[in-house]
Amino acid sequence: MDSDLYLLAWSKLQEAAFLWLSDVPLSVSAREELQGLMQRISPSQLAAIGARLRPLLSDSEHVQNFIESVLAPRSQTC
Repeated sequence: MDSDLYLLAWSKLQEAAFLWLSDVPLSVSAREELQGLMQRISPSQLAAIGARLRPLLSDSEHVQNFIESVLAPRSQTC
């Protein structure tokens, strides 16, 4: 079951990364789903996902920026 969660998180993050690289904003529901998945996977699985994202996003700084943008609370507009 744990590996299913990892694969789901990886799939959703990979999809979000392609959108992020294309400057397409994530929908609120997609962001909330990703945040929920990220909170449920283990730290070692999160590290593995970061390592898998590195080639996709070109370097660790981009990975960090992407993860922060996914995990950041959505901005509140008035």
